[in-house]
Amino acid sequence: MSPLTTIVLLWLGFAGSHLLLSTLPVRRRLVTRMGEQPFRGLYSLVAFAFFVPLVLTYFTHKHGGPILWALPHGPVLTATVYLMMGFAFVLVAAGLLQPSPAFVVPATARRAPYTASRAIP
Repeated sequence: MSPLTTIVLLWLGFAGSHLLLSTLPVRRRLVTRMGEQPFRGLYSLVAFAFFVPLVLTYFTHKHGGPILWALPHGPVLTATVYLMMGFAFVLVAAGLLQPSPAFVVPATARRAPYTASRAIP
């Protein structure tokens, strides 16, 4: 298998494991069976199982392909960069909304944040 294929598959596994283990039904089931701390340990082990080989594969083969920044500049590349930057701006703006659309736990299940003002009796 080529290094590029390995890196892509490891990235997909890393992202997919995060998405799967973070969904409410799966997370609730696992936390109920294992407890909160063992679930966090499992989550970390799964993340490391994908991340460590990903980093090792990347750093072993990082000079194996064409240099990304050596792409020829043209109207297609410029339009692609502008579209991606527009999408990034939308994501940043969405992340600043309250409540965030990316928040996993529904608004009714959230508790007040623990701040220094709440810690003082």
